[in-house]
Amino acid sequence: MACPNLSVKVDRTRAAEGAVDLVKRIKPDWCKPGLELVTKTFTDGITNVLVGVKRKGDDEKEMLLVRVHGNNTELIIDREREIRTIRMLEQKGCSPPLYCTFENGICYGFVPGQPVSLSSVRDPSVVPLVVKAMVKFHSVAGLGDGEEPVLFNTMESWLKLLPTDGGLDDNKQKRYLELCAKVDIERELGLLKERLLQLRVPVVFCHNDLLLGNVIHNRTDDSVAFIDFEYGGLNYRSYDIANHFCEYPGTENVDYKHYPGREHQLDFIRLYLEETARLKGGEAPVTIPTADVERMYVEVNQFTLASHMFWGIWAVIQAVYSEIDFDYIGYAHTRFDEYLRRKDEFLSLSTSP
Repeated sequence: MACPNLSVKVDRTRAAEGAVDLVKRIKPDWCKPGLELVTKTFTDGITNVLVGVKRKGDDEKEMLLVRVHGNNTELIIDREREIRTIRMLEQKGCSPPLYCTFENGICYGFVPGQPVSLSSVRDPSVVPLVVKAMVKFHSVAGLGDGEEPVLFNTMESWLKLLPTDGGLDDNKQKRYLELCAKVDIERELGLLKERLLQLRVPVVFCHNDLLLGNVIHNRTDDSVAFIDFEYGGLNYRSYDIANHFCEYPGTENVDYKHYPGREHQLDFIRLYLEETARLKGGEAPVTIPTADVERMYVEVNQFTLASHMFWGIWAVIQAVYSEIDFDYIGYAHTRFDEYLRRKDEFLSLSTSP
């Protein structure tokens, strides 16, 4: 079924009201006299606004979600590719239904559950569910066929959007120049790319943005699902794991003491490799060689540096173009500081037996 594209623009400052008007266009039977629609704002975050709309008295599973994109996000997100990704993931059972697109957003189905938290994301009962969802996502065939991995191509294209002699107010410009004095972004990216490509990590279809808010735990059926596929695309599988680990410390009040330690990572990776093997070969018990787990541990931690680079560059661009009140330059400093702090440690790790 074709996905309608509505000539509607939702005002971010009145997102709940605009979401109701939009949903009424999609669900004409929700316009009956006396029928009350209720809204719930899930995020008014650092990129998008997300509003849920449902009939009063309905279960949340009947809710429609209206996502209003941040201004100028089309500079860093390929919206056409995102829609293709959602439609194909929907066919594979990895995405809720897409009801429509509109000028500055999309409307899609609700995923029951709650986002994982700083504590629950490392809960021994939740981690296997996250792993299972990730392996299922990485095993989807046909998405991005014929394309190159998005990681380095995306960052190299973003380098062209970095500010040179304008675009930032005086305070932001001062802090950006302080950042550039600490790290030569273009040079570091070139060196990191050369090093990571030598690992020859398998390429799969990745989510690429598995922050805690995008990992939904449904306690009713004890399952995990992923949402929001803006950055989805072919990528190195160890990057998706690394990027997820980088989100353990949070987004707004980042604390890298929450970055998972070696034992947690090894357990996660072993579960990932076991689930991957089971998915390929059935239900028989699977034994993963310790050397394979250790090798992937090295890959993940080295791709952690790519995650810091990716979101550090992203944050500087957002500081220039976004109208959202968030300290993007401060976030860029956080990511690049952690990149510099862990760079030598992670790159010294060896994949040799």
